[in-house]
Amino acid sequence: MRWINIFYGLVALLFLSTPLGAREAVVEAVIDGDTILIKNHSVRLIGIDTPEVAHPKYGKRKAQCFGPEAKQYLSDWIKGRKVKLVSDPLSDAQDKYGRELAYVYYQGILVNAQLIKQGYARAYLYFPFRKKSEFARDQKIAQKRGRGLWGACQP
Repeated sequence: MRWINIFYGLVALLFLSTPLGAREAVVEAVIDGDTILIKNHSVRLIGIDTPEVAHPKYGKRKAQCFGPEAKQYLSDWIKGRKVKLVSDPLSDAQDKYGRELAYVYYQGILVNAQLIKQGYARAYLYFPFRKKSEFARDQKIAQKRGRGLWGACQP
């Protein structure tokens, strides 16, 4: 009887610690600082926006300030690694380009927030999502400290 209680306790703990809509996947590629490729489909990191990288296919001839750095930072950190993707019930499942919108966690760290805190991304506050106030606060701190794009780029 004791083992059954332990088993059900562990199942409950696992269920409660994994948000609904969460799944694990390996990052195949990093498209830019806010978009990754998982199982042949694009995932946009919800609530952030990074400067663009040069992409001739889409008519962008020159990278924006700190775009390549944001892409490289994200690539060095999570490319080829297993991450957890979590959807947000306040947000759409996809953006207008058909990319999945998700929070991305690596080793328990919220990648979206970390990109803002280190100055590689801006908080993208133009639509509803649960971590909106947290991301706005993180951006103000990064701006005040001159981190990343806030210190390297002209306004």
